[in-house]
Amino acid sequence: MKQAAPFKFALVWRFLQRDWRGGELRLMLLALLIAVAAVSSVSFFADRVERAMDYQAAELLAADLVLSSRRPVADSFIAQAQQRGMRYTTTMELRSVVVADNDELLLAEIKAVAENYPLYGQLKISDKKVQQANVTNNLPEAGQVWVDGSLLTRLNIQVGDRLQIGDLFFQITKVLQHEPDRGGTIYQLGPRVLMHYADLPRTGLLGPVSIVFHKLLIAGSADQVSAYHAWAKQTKKPGTNIQTVKNARPEIRRALQRARQFLGLAVIVTVIIASVAIAVIARHFSEREANTSALFKCLGMTQGFVRRLYIGRLLLIAAVTSTLGSMLGFLMQFFLVRIMAQWFVLQLPAAGIMPWLTGLFAGFVVLLGFAVPPVLRLSAVPPLKAIRRDLGLPTTSAILIWLAAVSAIALLITWLAQEFKLALIALTGTLLTIVIAAVVATTLLAVLKRLPRRGLVWRYGISNILRHQRFSLLQLVSFSLCIMTLLLLTIVRVDIFTHWQLSITEDTPNHFLINIQPHERDDLQNRLEKQGFTKNGSFVRPVVVARLTGINNRTVSVDDYRQNPRAQWIVERDQRLSTTPILQDSNRIT
Repeated sequence: MKQAAPFKFALVWRFLQRDWRGGELRLMLLALLIAVAAVSSVSFFADRVERAMDYQAAELLAADLVLSSRRPVADSFIAQAQQRGMRYTTTMELRSVVVADNDELLLAEIKAVAENYPLYGQLKISDKKVQQANVTNNLPEAGQVWVDGSLLTRLNIQVGDRLQIGDLFFQITKVLQHEPDRGGTIYQLGPRVLMHYADLPRTGLLGPVSIVFHKLLIAGSADQVSAYHAWAKQTKKPGTNIQTVKNARPEIRRALQRARQFLGLAVIVTVIIASVAIAVIARHFSEREANTSALFKCLGMTQGFVRRLYIGRLLLIAAVTSTLGSMLGFLMQFFLVRIMAQWFVLQLPAAGIMPWLTGLFAGFVVLLGFAVPPVLRLSAVPPLKAIRRDLGLPTTSAILIWLAAVSAIALLITWLAQEFKLALIALTGTLLTIVIAAVVATTLLAVLKRLPRRGLVWRYGISNILRHQRFSLLQLVSFSLCIMTLLLLTIVRVDIFTHWQLSITEDTPNHFLINIQPHERDDLQNRLEKQGFTKNGSFVRPVVVARLTGINNRTVSVDDYRQNPRAQWIVERDQRLSTTPILQDSNRIT
């Protein structure tokens, strides 16, 4: 007997061309193409945004290091920066209502900046709303403000008009087109107003309970910043936060992470449906190729040679389709960028190599997890199958099929979730759904055996289902999993808003008045009483700023809650407390 011919790639390619005319591989390629495109589009988008934030982290802060606090930053931090020869500047930010000369009101974000701002990046201004922005090294002078173009539109005013902020009137001299450390509009409640640092205290807005963010911006060499950071961490008091280029704009990074997680879990729906299609196609392909495999055995090919021949075809399909899917995902991510462009003022750089590798990885995982187990049966087809066509295919271990499928889904969920806990919850839910669906499907098949088979269509239909019980079970479980994922995403999206609305009582106030000064209290109270608001529970109460220092005569600090970030935040944050002579229904003494 002749020795089997050595395995060659050309042979794989030749048989792949033949299989292409059969139809199954075209459907498999289409399903895999959709799955890879969905996965890689999310990966491309996230990679571009993360690269933009890494590349422009210093500009996002307008410094190398920022100390922020609700209270003025201690002079010792400025003195330390001076001693180390570092550059620095200070800013103050708060939200307040501004009033135009036409008595129009608008909530704005007011930012007061001192000399040397910004330490990194550029300020861009213009003389009109629709005009080419120019880079400037100047700052607003005393009595002047620069404003967003949207503020002019919403207040129906223009450059040169006056704007009242607190007790002072300012002249609008420029349109503010860009400032480096604004970052995005995710948590922006109003347009920006930029003023001189010395003007803000004179507005009368810096009261005892005013929500003001004081920032000290510092820049220097890498060694200077590292040493200063270490010193500041040991010296800072509770309530003072330190931001560096590594943790710049945490709100944007958190929002990006959550968006990526939700998009990733939504993509799982596409991947699961595509995986089911691939599993079904692979099963039909293996049944059609059974006679060909038996003929290979008659020609002297070994079982290992046949196995490599078919696995080689799948790997070639995975390589080609994953590459095409990654290219399609690259085009699809431009739509994501366009939808979320309002979040960022950054120009997104080109993506790196990782999203391309991710697309290839996803394609190979899906194809090997759902197509390889059915195709592996072909290597075990006996030569007698070439003569006796009635012989069936060798059975594959059900454990092997489920283990391969679950492992593939687990790998993809873990990567797409970007968080071990979330991935564990999603995977556990998926496995429980599979088990429950399998039990229900088995029960339905058992009931189907006892049903009367009246009519030719019903007789052949039920007989075909029962003849291929394992395959029918696989289909029922797979489609149950797909439907569960679709319903889960829909329910979660709706339930978030529904739960939030139900948690708010009907008599919850719609509006709040804050920063009421003592001399304004009586007049405001009289106005509210005349309009009947106080009868519905509205009242004016004093508010004081405090910080948690002890519990049951025990001093507390951030170090006591190292394992609980939320508890650390509660210990560090400023609390706003009030008093009331009557305990409200929503309060309870425990």
